[in-house]
Amino acid sequence: MLASSFSSRYKFGFDRRRQLLVDVEKEASQLAGDSNMSEKITIEGSLRKEHGKGYCRRLRAAGKVPGNILNKAKAVSIELEAKLLSKAWKAGKTFTLVMDGENLNVRIHELQINPIKRTAVHVDLMYV
Repeated sequence: MLASSFSSRYKFGFDRRRQLLVDVEKEASQLAGDSNMSEKITIEGSLRKEHGKGYCRRLRAAGKVPGNILNKAKAVSIELEAKLLSKAWKAGKTFTLVMDGENLNVRIHELQINPIKRTAVHVDLMYV
C-alpha cells in the first residue's frame, strides 16, 4: 500500500513537470505569433551602467532582461527587452543585436527562466 501511494505521488510530480514544459512551449509559440523561421529578428540592447542584485531586479520589473555577451577576452554586461528575447528564442536563437549603432550577429548561449513565473531571468549571448 505504501509503495503504490509513493509511486502515484512520484508519477504526479513527473506529469506536472511535463505539463509545465508543454505550457511553456505553447506560451512561447503564442508570443512568437506568425513569425517565419527565416525572418531575422532585431533587438536593441544597451550596456548596463550598474551591476548587482538590486539593479537587476529593477530591470526585470521594468520589462528588461540583464545579460552578458561572452567573448574570449571579457564579458560585456547588457540589457535587452524581454518580449523580443522570447521571440528570438522561438525563431532559432540567433538574432541581430543593435548596440550603439552597431549591428552584431549573436546567438543565445544560455537563457535562465524563472520556473514559477516563466519569465526570462538572465541571458548569455555569444558572437556568431
